Amino acid sequence: MALNPKLPLSSIQTLTDESRVYLEENFKFCLGVNFLGGDIREDYPDYGRGFIAKIAESGGFVCPDDEKWKTKIGREVLDFYKDDLPDDFLPLVQ
Repeated sequence: MALNPKLPLSSIQTLTDESRVYLEENFKFCLGVNFLGGDIREDYPDYGRGFIAKIAESGGFVCPDDEKWKTKIGREVLDFYKDDLPDDFLPLVQ
């Protein structure tokens, strides 16, 4: 880990192996959230689990007229799977 000359040396010397790992992983997480489109929890506190459960209960990509495909998360799922969708779903992603 490169030392930042603006940090007091005592703050770096007191880091344990566990705190170094935590800080490195936290930094990676923050980069991913800020540069890869944001944290899904901001829009979907359940991480989209409810929507995924609805898709699984209905049998997957079965009915393109279903209201769930008109929601923000529904459109995002369709866009993500656009190359693998059944033909009757294609008008929804174009």
